[in-house]
Amino acid sequence: MPAPWGPVARPSGGRRRPALVAVLVLAVVAALALPGALSAGSRALNPRGLAVVSDQVLPDRVRAEAAEGTLAMSGGLPLAVVRAGGTLSLVACADRRCRRSHRVEVGSGFVSASAATMRGQGTSPSAPGAMAVAAWRQADGGQLELRLLTCTPSGCGAIERSPLLQQAPADAKERSVVAVAATPAGGLVVAVLLAASPPTGSKAESPPEGRLRLLFCADTRCADPRAVVVARGADLKLVPDSGEVPVPLAPEVTQAMTRPLAVAVSPDGRAVAALATAGDGPIVVATCDTALCANPAAARIPTGTDSGGAASPDAYLQPRHGIDIALPAGRGPLITAEVPQAAATVLLVCRTPECGATDRITLAAGDSGGPEGFPVGPAAVELDRRGRPLLAVVAERDFTPDALLVACDDGGCGRRTTVHLGEINSGSPIGLLDLALDAGDRPAILWGGPDGPGSIQLRLISCGDPRCRP
Repeated sequence: MPAPWGPVARPSGGRRRPALVAVLVLAVVAALALPGALSAGSRALNPRGLAVVSDQVLPDRVRAEAAEGTLAMSGGLPLAVVRAGGTLSLVACADRRCRRSHRVEVGSGFVSASAATMRGQGTSPSAPGAMAVAAWRQADGGQLELRLLTCTPSGCGAIERSPLLQQAPADAKERSVVAVAATPAGGLVVAVLLAASPPTGSKAESPPEGRLRLLFCADTRCADPRAVVVARGADLKLVPDSGEVPVPLAPEVTQAMTRPLAVAVSPDGRAVAALATAGDGPIVVATCDTALCANPAAARIPTGTDSGGAASPDAYLQPRHGIDIALPAGRGPLITAEVPQAAATVLLVCRTPECGATDRITLAAGDSGGPEGFPVGPAAVELDRRGRPLLAVVAERDFTPDALLVACDDGGCGRRTTVHLGEINSGSPIGLLDLALDAGDRPAILWGGPDGPGSIQLRLISCGDPRCRP
C-alpha cells in the first residue's frame, strides 16, 4: 500500500539538485511517521514544489464489463458513482484521502449513468452535499426508463419512487446514453442521447437519425422538465459503420466508450454538451446562447490529425474512453478527447461560445521511441474557483500509464504546468477516469484499471494542496 501523503513527483521543468534527494528522503520519513505533520509542513520540507499526494486502493473490485464512473464531492469528501455491467454502486469515502470507504449497491439493470453534486440553493429539497444521478435503467418489462436519483453517501432511496424523465423501447438499449450537470441556481441539466441506428444495408430504408436533447430541471424533483433538441443527425452514433473498421474485431477489443457524452453548465447558467461519436465521426458540440437555450447551435469538430499526415495503421485498434467538457464564464467550451489517428489525448479550446473554431493542445501522446500508435488514456477536466481548467490525464511513459495533472494558468490553458503524479498501473489498458475538486480546489482523481480477468480495481489519487502545488 503506498504511503499516504508522500511527495512523488515534481512539476515539469527545472533541474534536480543533490539537495533535493535529502529533502525527498526527509519528506518520505515524515510521511511514514507523521502523516498529518507532513501536510502542515509541506512548504517548509518541500521548497521545490513536489506534489504531495495520496494513492489509495479502494477495497471493492467491480466487473470490467462496460464500466463507467463519475467522481463528485459530497460534504467535501469524494463520492464515486460506478456502473459495472448493469450494477450501479456508490463508493463513499470516510475522509478526504479515502483511507476508509464503503460501497452501497444502488441496483441492477442500469445501462448508462452520470452524476453531479448539487449546487446553489434554488428550490431543491435535497440535503446539503447531495448528488443527482441520472441513469437509463431497463425495467422488468424490458423497456428503458430514464430515472433521476438523489443520492447521499448512505444510498439513493427507492428507484421506483424516483422521478421518471423519459422512456424508450428495449431495442434502444445500446443507443441510449445520459449525462447530468448541476446549475448555479440549484437546478439540473440532463443531456439525453438516442444515438442513430446502425445502417441496415437496405437503400430503401434509412435508419433513424440520432437526437441529442437537453432537459432543464428546476430541482431534483424535476416535476416539469423543459426539453430542447440541440443536435440531430445520422452521425450521432455510438457504433462505427462496417466500412470504418478494416477487419472484424472481437467485442473485448471494440469495447464501448466509458463516457461518450458529457454536459456542463457555466457560472452564468449556459449549458453545453459534447458527444464523441464512433468510428471516423466528429465530436459534436451543442451550445446554448443563454440559460434558457432558446437558440441552440451545434458544431462538428473533425477528429483527424491537424498535420494532414497519414494516420496510424492501427488507429482503429486504439481504445476511445470518451470525452469531458467544461464551460468557463464568458468563454467557449473546453473539451478533452482522444484522437486515435494520432494516438493522442487532446484539449480542444473553442475560440467562440458556439465553438465554430478550435485550438488543439496535446495533453498526451504515444512514446516516440515505441511502436507507432501506442495507446494513451482518457482525460477529465474541471474548473477551479477562478475559472482555470485543471485536467487529469493518463499519459504513456516507458510503455506504462502515468497519471498527470495539468494545471492551467489562464482560461484557455495557454500557460500551464504539468505535475507528474506517478505510475498508475503495470501497463494494462486504462478504464474509467474522473476528476473532482473540493471547496479548496484540491483535486481527487478516480481511475480504474484491469485487475485480473473480468474485474477492475478502483483507486483514488488525492492531492494535499490546491492544483497539487504546495
